[in-house]
Amino acid sequence: MISLLETESFNNLESILDTISTDGAVSIRVLTEGGRASLLEEAKGYRFDSRTAGLRNTEFSVLDGNLHRRSLFLVLRDQFELMLNDKLSKLPEYPFSTRLHFDSTRLQRYAEGSPGISRHIDGVMYRNLICIFVIDGYGRFFICDDNGRKSKEVDTTPGNAIIIREMGFKGYNDHQNHYVRDIQTERYVFILGQSDPLIHKRSAAL
Repeated sequence: MISLLETESFNNLESILDTISTDGAVSIRVLTEGGRASLLEEAKGYRFDSRTAGLRNTEFSVLDGNLHRRSLFLVLRDQFELMLNDKLSKLPEYPFSTRLHFDSTRLQRYAEGSPGISRHIDGVMYRNLICIFVIDGYGRFFICDDNGRKSKEVDTTPGNAIIIREMGFKGYNDHQNHYVRDIQTERYVFILGQSDPLIHKRSAAL
């Protein structure tokens, strides 16, 4: 099987976690070039539906249906989670309120010239981390405060993962606002998240 991850990028995990804590997010080279190319090839074979998100009517597309059963994106999810949990187990202090487990996946496409997504959080149900794998394309990504101020740009080089803190990370009890703009080429990203089981159960019961 093709190697998807640049695991050595996480050798200094404590420093990475400190950056996420102070800055709200970090961008790290995660995907091998061969792995990124294979993921892009698979992504281009899917159908996508238009969606809107954020505080204004902004457009992107999400996968229409489910990932293939043997999808490389599911392999990426499992390999990334296994690698992170292995390295987390060696830390003197566990940084999350619950064990890290990615149970939410989303493959998104932005058309060339799309306005992106205005300021938003990814959902109140998410905990610990949101991981955004940049598969291909150019767009600018920013984190900011709840009022859209104090914006910081985060590297969106294809092959990188943007890792954003969520509630439950090192005692934080809020969600990190962020936005995307200046989509200059067709752009694909793959997003991993972890939902709070209690909130998920309450939502399902409504």
